[in-house]
Amino acid sequence: MSLNASIMISMKRLEGNIVIQSGANVWPHELRTAEAFAIRGHDVLFPKKSNDDYRNSPDANIFGLVWEIKSPRSPKPDKVLKIVREAIHQSPNVIYDSQRIKNLTDTQIEHELRKISPALRALKNLLFVNRKRNIIVVKQTDRFDI
Repeated sequence: MSLNASIMISMKRLEGNIVIQSGANVWPHELRTAEAFAIRGHDVLFPKKSNDDYRNSPDANIFGLVWEIKSPRSPKPDKVLKIVREAIHQSPNVIYDSQRIKNLTDTQIEHELRKISPALRALKNLLFVNRKRNIIVVKQTDRFDI
């Protein structure tokens, strides 16, 4: 009986929470990205969007940092740089998810991300969520554990 209890406790530790504040506009693909983090025991908070005009709000709070989640549809490798640059304007921490990209492999996308990340000085942290929902650290300057 104690064996079952310890298994249940360890299972609870592995699952994180996804919290959506009222007024937050969460897209379905952002929620699927958050699930990849929650499965690994991380809490994800989707804050309410800013009411200020002309102000962009980051999408989520994970590891105590604000993150911009990008899940593009474009199958062009050269679009990766453009999308990450746009994301940096909202947050220096970017999560790039390949779930909606067709005709590019996860390896190709990861290669492009690793190629561009050193050149983007404003980019602090870059995480890649592949189609298998694995989280890959491409660039990391802040301390957190995946």
